[in-house]
Amino acid sequence: AVASTLHAGRGVLLNLSGAAAEAGDVSGWKDRIDVVAVQPAAQIAATAVLLRPDGHVAWVRTTSPDEAGLRTALTTWFGEPSGADL
Repeated sequence: AVASTLHAGRGVLLNLSGAAAEAGDVSGWKDRIDVVAVQPAAQIAATAVLLRPDGHVAWVRTTSPDEAGLRTALTTWFGEPSGADL
């Protein structure tokens, strides 16, 4: 199921939290990142995972919020935020 989200050639932020809340703020990268809510898995000790278009993991959030880490990963792998989010 996760592989099908990568067919568009975009990054994917997986929300594994089981809550309706977003896994992180990707508004500046919404033209390059899809946010997908998935069922939490006991084998994955994370609440959010950022995947590059090639399927490699670019960032993981375990329990505490890490907006700075997410922003760094987004900028590193997907460039600067677009529009007013600069």
